Amino acid sequence: MCLFDHLSPKARNMQYWRGPRQTERESRPVSPFDEYLATVGVETRRGPARKLGLEQEFLCALIRLRLALMTDDLAFRFLQHPKRIGFGLAITPTGAISYVSPAYGGRATNIFIVRDSGFLDLIEPYEVMADRGFKIREKLMMKMATLCIPPSKAKSMQMIPSDVRKTSNIANVRIYVEQAIGRMKVFHILKNELPISLLPLVGDIVRVCAALCNLLPPLCV
Repeated sequence: MCLFDHLSPKARNMQYWRGPRQTERESRPVSPFDEYLATVGVETRRGPARKLGLEQEFLCALIRLRLALMTDDLAFRFLQHPKRIGFGLAITPTGAISYVSPAYGGRATNIFIVRDSGFLDLIEPYEVMADRGFKIREKLMMKMATLCIPPSKAKSMQMIPSDVRKTSNIANVRIYVEQAIGRMKVFHILKNELPISLLPLVGDIVRVCAALCNLLPPLCV
């Protein structure tokens, strides 16, 4: 209520730009904020669209930041996806979630998350399955592990029977990965957009949801 009491008189006296003619200047006292900026040599002239003082413009910017109204603009300027947070998940053969990586911004790729999160340091000599987008075969060879991905099919060429069987076996196992991710998406806090105030807690939120998923019956027995 105090915020609206402060903004209401200012909004009532707003003057809009009417064509090429300049609007009349408001007869208002100079705010202490403008006086301070004038003493340090900062230009206090407003733009032609609205006649707001720098104090009012600063307050409006704070409101937009608090309500996340500038998220899309900031994401575009810094080449970030405005509505995406990336995680890396690993599951056991029974479908239990065994690893959750830290949170990464929308610009992070799957390969970067795998390499930067420290997941490769946990690999032991056994097979690791992933999608075609995970180009980490060389890294896994150093850990004496094997990357199992579906074999690629050349253009206008039919897959040989051995590749068909390999693709079928990998697809049958990958169903459990999709089901584990589907369990995570059941939580409404992860299904919907998170408010900007919860971004510092997003890592803890995902880990708690993963722990709750592990309390469910195993996906594969």
